[in-house]
Amino acid sequence: MVSSTIVIFAERFYARTLE
Repeated sequence: MVSSTIVIFAERFYARTLE
């Protein structure tokens, strides 16, 4: 549900930070 969406969004943001 919402948790899953937050996790995916956080992962995308984290990946962008590494880049």
